[in-house]
Amino acid sequence: MEVEFDSRPVRPGSLIWSEDNILALVTPACVNIVTPCLAGALDRSPIKFLLTSTPALTIADDSPPWKLIANVANIRNAVSPLAIDYLAGAWSPTGCSPLKGCILAIITSRHSVFLYIPTSSHADRQWQKYLVLDQYLSIYWGTQLEIKPEMADKLESVSLAWSPKIHFGGIGSVLALGNKAGHVTLWHVTSKENVRCIESWKTGSETWVIQLSWSPWVLERGRYVSMLAYATADGQVRVREAKFNPELPLEGIEVSENVMEAPNQTLHPCTVLRWSPTSYETANKRNILAFSDLLQRRLRTSLGTHMGSD
Repeated sequence: MEVEFDSRPVRPGSLIWSEDNILALVTPACVNIVTPCLAGALDRSPIKFLLTSTPALTIADDSPPWKLIANVANIRNAVSPLAIDYLAGAWSPTGCSPLKGCILAIITSRHSVFLYIPTSSHADRQWQKYLVLDQYLSIYWGTQLEIKPEMADKLESVSLAWSPKIHFGGIGSVLALGNKAGHVTLWHVTSKENVRCIESWKTGSETWVIQLSWSPWVLERGRYVSMLAYATADGQVRVREAKFNPELPLEGIEVSENVMEAPNQTLHPCTVLRWSPTSYETANKRNILAFSDLLQRRLRTSLGTHMGSD
């Protein structure tokens, strides 16, 4: 199958595949969404596909609800494009949207977070903006209409990751956001009327949280546990545990202190964070975290092994 697009991606990790078998390509102008129409195993005819997209972003409709103080805003506008582009995206697990499909979470070049869903089916010509998390971030941080740069760093997201699906109680998934001020916030979204931050913490770094990655949920001592790995722009990689009781899902969620902290051997930031999948053979074992710094050409794991060379 070969698909041609009018725009091209500019960042690594722009091609993302959902559990609903939908492929999204994040480009500055739009998010191209491809749904393959898979034929039977014995059918040798070419694979067909449906091509849709998200709407183009505009200053009028997609700007953040807050404004920087005048002198800072003037400097930022002078050094950054006035247009708003798509920056990065992540698919939720299947079953999280009102149509029981996947939700597409997007970060824009203004560092807003938008959630997209199809209006009626995945074959729609365009997906619609379902939810804007900016207003909830603004409420959570207690901001005013006009803000200072240090508050803007808390409001502006630079990384995101959905947790694997929680298979009971209609919980769905938890969305982790990393901001410019070194904070991680965990959000649970079940509808437009039910959006809440269930936990947050300061990473110990004053730099951007640039990578986030969840491990599969496992049941340990009667509680569900997932490891959330995060990387900051100063080269640090850390891991915390998120735990909750199935009898009180997400009401009493606990996030541990760092359970793993990679030695800061370089100021080059981590570019990839990946957890090993869970299989039948490894169901009772902890998952392994792999992370790399492409500038050093090094791949490291949470077991301490080093592969590649400087």
